[in-house]
Amino acid sequence: MLAPSARALVLIDDPERAWEGPSPAGLDATHVLTAGEAPVAALAAEALTVREIAVHVGLSPNTVKTHLKAIYGKLGVTGQAGDIRQVMARHRL
Repeated sequence: MLAPSARALVLIDDPERAWEGPSPAGLDATHVLTAGEAPVAALAAEALTVREIAVHVGLSPNTVKTHLKAIYGKLGVTGQAGDIRQVMARHRL
């Protein structure tokens, strides 16, 4: 029996499906990002600045920075837009 904190990740790939850009819903479901982090991650993957992301999602730049720090840790990336895009492309999000 698995411990209550155990998690499993199941990925289903459709090689014929074209990647259409960042999907906050996909990031939320696949990477256990919060509802606040997922749209920030999707915009960061598009290489928007912290200020641009803040305007898009209606948060302060400091809150966006806090979300980005958590996102990078959860995705295991160094904090570059390309890193987030690679994770998303690898999982076809």
